[in-house]
Amino acid sequence: MILIGTEVEIDNYEGQIAPNGYAKVTVRNSKISNFFSGEVKWIKFVDSTISGTFCLMAGGPFSTRRWKGIHVIEFENTIFGCQDLEMAGQRAIIRGNVDIEMTVDKVYWHRSTLSREFPIIVEDTDKKPLPDAQVSLIDQEGDRIWMGRTNEHGEALLTMKFTKENYAKMWNLQARTRNVTVSKEIGFLSSTPITLCFPSLEKFRKQIKSKLWEAQSKLKWPEELGKISGLDAARQLVREAEAEYNQGNFSHASQLAEQAVELVAIKIDGNSEDWKGI
Repeated sequence: MILIGTEVEIDNYEGQIAPNGYAKVTVRNSKISNFFSGEVKWIKFVDSTISGTFCLMAGGPFSTRRWKGIHVIEFENTIFGCQDLEMAGQRAIIRGNVDIEMTVDKVYWHRSTLSREFPIIVEDTDKKPLPDAQVSLIDQEGDRIWMGRTNEHGEALLTMKFTKENYAKMWNLQARTRNVTVSKEIGFLSSTPITLCFPSLEKFRKQIKSKLWEAQSKLKWPEELGKISGLDAARQLVREAEAEYNQGNFSHASQLAEQAVELVAIKIDGNSEDWKGI
């Protein structure tokens, strides 16, 4: 299907499309075998699948002039399972939610510059969104090259620019909240939205509370035996752990509780100081 016009709606179609004439195109409920972008200004695929060849090219078979702006390609609930992706001389931006089922060795990058928006969702295992979580992008050298925060819905948006030099690289996307960090490797062909999932807050809270109770219980045993070494320091660590817990810093509270138990542990290592007072 060759499209020449200003605004076109395609619904329930099977075959290839090649829009031209600076068209604005919406494709719904369709199975696209091949796509040749031509001079399309804006195209959106909704509830569709794309296979075969997907070519972003400068000018189409019927073009008489070139669109010099940025081509916008949007996806909504779409499967992108192309046999090859050809980047042939356009400036474009890709946005929206898409399930990508192809590998980077099927990308043929000539001279395009492409920006891609990655919608990010930060939530817990109960699907509860986590607002104000810090989200960072880490490069292969370990440097943070981008940082943002989730909104009240646990959402953030990362925009990356890709060229022939970097489209095959991978980055580490990290989210941090409640002193816990989760991460996921992402790249040019990552499906979106990208979800970073934390343990359920309520379950995590109960686990740490149980660990605090366990630490308090284990401190009573050496105290009853008369073990002196490390006891005061362990008690202080437990108090600090409780304070961290009350402030919602559950991961740090857990670490402090573990350190407290370690301080009063009786080790059979020949260190007489460890048995002092017993």
